[in-house]
Amino acid sequence: MWNLARGLMSAIGLVVVLILFMAAPAAAKMTPFFTVAIDPAAPVAGQPMVVVVRTWSDAAHTTPAGFDAAATLDGLLVLRPTTGGSADIPIPLRFAAHDEFRATLIVPSAGDWSLVAFPDRTGWGSPNVPAGYVDALHVTVLSENGSAAGAAWWALACLAAAIVAAAAAIVIVRRRRTGWPGSAA
Repeated sequence: MWNLARGLMSAIGLVVVLILFMAAPAAAKMTPFFTVAIDPAAPVAGQPMVVVVRTWSDAAHTTPAGFDAAATLDGLLVLRPTTGGSADIPIPLRFAAHDEFRATLIVPSAGDWSLVAFPDRTGWGSPNVPAGYVDALHVTVLSENGSAAGAAWWALACLAAAIVAAAAAIVIVRRRRTGWPGSAA
């Protein structure tokens, strides 16, 4: 009986040691490191924008993670308006090539947006993203006429032209009344 109890305790101890030994490598491989890029660099509202995610084995982004095939990375990124008020736009990343996932989406409106990684951080010990991962990437989406504030710049240019024209007209009218310098009156 004593040998059975001792053998059982040894087996339990061995299992605990194996679990502790395997926990660190399993946690380290939970999610690969990644980088995020967008194309075009200056997206336009209502036009397609491509989000490209590349995976890495190290936080310095020097060694590819080695994904040969995978289905999706859903839930990793969302597009969020920086002003709030609108819901997050999920980014459905699909495997495209070795260590590369892509998604194509259309941003509904111009303005400032953020590509946010790990949008649901419930249960995290810290709200900060660990080194080697993207936290948020600022994206300025241009209006359909090609600029973030195209109408405002156009109105400002027209106003400046009107002011210059008015000033020129005032100078010409005053010179006609008083005569031009150097002219005989």
